[in-house]
Amino acid sequence: MSVAEFQQKATTSEKRSVFAPEYRSITLSTLTLVAVAAFDGMAVPAVLSGIGADLGVRGLPWVLTGFSLTSAIALLAVGPLIDAFGVRRMFRATLVIFFSGSVGCAVAPSLAVLVGARAIQGVGGGMVMAVALANVGLAYPAELRSRAFAVNSAVWGVMAVAGPAAAAGLMSVMSWRSVFIISLPIVAVAGAVGWKRIPSAGGGAALRFDGLGLLIAGVFTLVLLLSADALAWWSVGGLGIAALLGWLYWRHSGRVEHAILDRRHFARWPFGPLNLIPLTFFAGSLSIDGYLPIFVRGAMQRSNAIAAFTVAFLAVGWSLGSQIASRVLDRWDNTVLMTVGFAFTLPPLVIGAVVYRADVALWVVFVLSFVQGLGVGSMTNATVTMLQRSAHPDEIGRVSAAHQFCRHFGVTIGAALSGAVIFAGVSSKIGTVEPVRQLLDRDDDVDVALSDATSHAIAYGFRWATALAAVITLLGFVVALYVRRRFVDERQAMSHSAGVVAS
Repeated sequence: MSVAEFQQKATTSEKRSVFAPEYRSITLSTLTLVAVAAFDGMAVPAVLSGIGADLGVRGLPWVLTGFSLTSAIALLAVGPLIDAFGVRRMFRATLVIFFSGSVGCAVAPSLAVLVGARAIQGVGGGMVMAVALANVGLAYPAELRSRAFAVNSAVWGVMAVAGPAAAAGLMSVMSWRSVFIISLPIVAVAGAVGWKRIPSAGGGAALRFDGLGLLIAGVFTLVLLLSADALAWWSVGGLGIAALLGWLYWRHSGRVEHAILDRRHFARWPFGPLNLIPLTFFAGSLSIDGYLPIFVRGAMQRSNAIAAFTVAFLAVGWSLGSQIASRVLDRWDNTVLMTVGFAFTLPPLVIGAVVYRADVALWVVFVLSFVQGLGVGSMTNATVTMLQRSAHPDEIGRVSAAHQFCRHFGVTIGAALSGAVIFAGVSSKIGTVEPVRQLLDRDDDVDVALSDATSHAIAYGFRWATALAAVITLLGFVVALYVRRRFVDERQAMSHSAGVVAS
């Protein structure tokens, strides 16, 4: 059944629920697949110590890095495929790839095989995000899309809280392999529910696959990830190489008609600003999120269990903010809610740049992270809804994939900048960054005591990183204000033109 047929059959009351009969199978199958990807993203880091003890630690970081690399590349590659073959076919392909990668991870006899299987799983993980986002734009009417995005965000919020705990429980009872085994029946359920029920929406666009563009973008992503993960002296050179590759891709995208990441989708109105907003927003507001456990463990001298729990507050706030946004959008304009998201996110960053000291109360850290998450949820829901409303159905796949890639790029570059600032701050105080490296690299099951000087140095570096995050987020806020003003001007111009025609 096509999207148009779904929308024609839905009543007004049913359109207010993504679980109405016409959409229930679509929603459940998508949520199930998103839940598997979210659980994988939250659970695998929690079992790295078990993987290292069983298969060795040499190359262990590539269990995560390889997944991130292939996910980013798959995000770009799947966009044109969705537009050419439709969301149903790509949903099926996603199921097969993610299932195959999970099987490989579960039975991997060595770390090298595990890393390879994780790379395959990463392709499926990247496809999940692009397919889920495109599916919302193609399978639901405009008034339901914000609700669908909110439900997807709720899955991530639940997994942020339950994923690490569930992974730890599974590993204590069985082994780290159970984290991958448990995803197999869930993927199978998603396939059983949605294999024939996901609408055959999209498709029909000519497939002109930009292999050279994907190669340049893939190398760019690899260099960027390695530079961000290493946080070494050569990272600066790596970021320079990434900038050169970015320039080469810009030149390439201007010379081909169907670039893997079209210039119009990341550099021209309205897609350019609507993608620049989450890029700067994620580079700012989420850049310190990954280092928050380091601050709690190293500066505040709290246990690893408490430190790991801190990231849940932003995820829960994100989920709740997206839920609230989906309701408020029934009455508010997207551009208003987008700026409200910044209004919630900026104050916690500014306050954090002042109060994040070794003696700060833990509840303050939790509250600031939660409020920041409320803003993230509001902004992301409003922005992606605006983005898809501005896109033609034949380009929803590429537009959605470009948007997700910009988010991914923002998080990566933001984490690199924040890490560099933290390292520089710690080095300026105690002359070395080894304590931070130990906190980043050591087994999460082992607590370690640091000197007061080291704790204060970590807090010092983290405050400066938070201040940088606030500045980057403020730049995104400026772009959001410009977008709001331009959308308002365009609507007024259209209203004026309609009035002139009517008269």
